[in-house]
Amino acid sequence: MAVTIVTNNRLVIENWSSTYAIEEMDSYEAVFVKVRDLVHTGAKIMTHPMAGSVKPGESPFRSVVVNVVDGAAMDMESLSIIENALDRFHMLVGCARKRVFNEATLEDFRVIDNSLVSTGIKVLPKV
Repeated sequence: MAVTIVTNNRLVIENWSSTYAIEEMDSYEAVFVKVRDLVHTGAKIMTHPMAGSVKPGESPFRSVVVNVVDGAAMDMESLSIIENALDRFHMLVGCARKRVFNEATLEDFRVIDNSLVSTGIKVLPKV
């Protein structure tokens, strides 16, 4: 059993890699796809992939905490959550223009995502 953070946010990696396993991805969508792949192997989503009020396309960063349990059955609730998040991502980003942010704005988005992870981790059940 291992709590793992799937993220494309270097601030999350810097702040949490000494405490939790990290799966580093290169995009927002890749985070969701990796979480879905982990759910297919028995992982359970511990923090909602659409946490906070920042929609896909508004921020380039996303982190999701999962509990990876070797040999566990697929958690259907987690599968539903991540599939719905992927659908929402494709709906919102598919028709949106590619946004370009300056470094200060990117750092703000990193901090927001890290804060969502921090808040989610504080309320995790002990596994």
